[in-house]
Amino acid sequence: MLLSTGLGSLDHVAMLTVCTVWAILLAQQFSPPEGPDGLVYNKDWKTLRLATQRKGKWDAWRMHARPGSGGQPVTLTPAETAQVEAVLQAIAQVVESVPYAQAQRGWYANRSVAWIRSRFPAPGFPLAKLPVLSYYALYPFHLMDKLVTKDGLQQWVPDWSHETTPISFTVNGAIPGPSGGPVFTSDDPANPIRWYAGASADGTFYGFPVYSGNAVIARPGRPLFRAVPLKLALERFLPLCRDDFKTAEDRLRRYQQQLAETESEAYARREMEDFEKEYGAWKSTRPSDYEFRRKTRLEFIERTRREAREQATPREGSPEGDWYWEPKRALEAAERLAQTSTPDQTACFEPAGPNSALYRARGRLRPAGSGPSCQPLMEPNPDYFDPALPRTAAQLIVIGPISRCIDVRTGAPILEGYPRRSPTAATSIAPSGQRWTGKNWPGCWPPER
Repeated sequence: MLLSTGLGSLDHVAMLTVCTVWAILLAQQFSPPEGPDGLVYNKDWKTLRLATQRKGKWDAWRMHARPGSGGQPVTLTPAETAQVEAVLQAIAQVVESVPYAQAQRGWYANRSVAWIRSRFPAPGFPLAKLPVLSYYALYPFHLMDKLVTKDGLQQWVPDWSHETTPISFTVNGAIPGPSGGPVFTSDDPANPIRWYAGASADGTFYGFPVYSGNAVIARPGRPLFRAVPLKLALERFLPLCRDDFKTAEDRLRRYQQQLAETESEAYARREMEDFEKEYGAWKSTRPSDYEFRRKTRLEFIERTRREAREQATPREGSPEGDWYWEPKRALEAAERLAQTSTPDQTACFEPAGPNSALYRARGRLRPAGSGPSCQPLMEPNPDYFDPALPRTAAQLIVIGPISRCIDVRTGAPILEGYPRRSPTAATSIAPSGQRWTGKNWPGCWPPER
């Protein structure tokens, strides 16, 4: 068994497989395979061809220690390094032992295998117990030839540059969130905060939840997310509400200054002076046109003053006044809630509409259970990782992004053109959801039933 920490065996997991729709391809642009290498030509590729049956290879396995993105250094003993590598080798064994990987026809693969040697420990989590972050990444390439001219002769030579869709298996990394993204984040790498309006998975992939296009294998009984306390949420959101209201007040102040300007006699006098400079000569030569233009200018002055008065006196309850009253009432409600909330309450978040003036807060906080439009405010569970376990134990595996291969909501394949994902490697899942059909493909990876 790969994981003795409760994740279970990865024997249920194998590479994503690929449905090759040859009938469609041949009808469109690809030639039938030719010869023992299964050479396939495309009328739009004058100097390239696929070798769909040529035997590929794996590059040599090499474990690395990669630098992180800052934080404190992580050191491993030789024994711990071997334990981390054993976990990655076990994952690779599952991926690379399926028949399609063993046959390896039409593609070759590069691996990247590493553990990360610097981390930001979570608050209260000792660095010496922080689970080691590592990954096994697979980069498959099409086996292709290119047509070159050498010594005056055209000849086909191998072209090793056509990467397809990679996949990575990250062990003990960050818990990914829903694809909608967080409604609140912090900029402190030592204390990152990611709060989400709800933590429902974007979909499931053979029973595994999918977040932001990544399948997640988690330890049973350890929730990935937890509710955010209301008091803590208010501490973070109140400054945003104050910023939104300050923006509204600054805007109101500008409108009031504009109103004072347009209501002044000096403003009207300047407008009429400009009018006389432009049309004054018409008073004797074209009196009716002069009077019409004069009336129009006076109406413009009055209309400008009326619009300035409306802007400087926003009316509550009207769409035109929401830019001021929405952030004002949101701040007042948040301040009242901060006075009445209790430590045992958790928060929910009601997103603002598309034309909202809550530019920073982006919505309203309420006590959990305040209605169907108010989603529980959730954060990645800081207690998910167990410090009692060896730090080399695999406690979380994130696989992805699988959303490059399938629509996780429907299971439908995502077809992309060459070179990122040739139509000869389009992904598909069987309607039964139990078994993959057609050819396998190493760039994407489903559980095998």
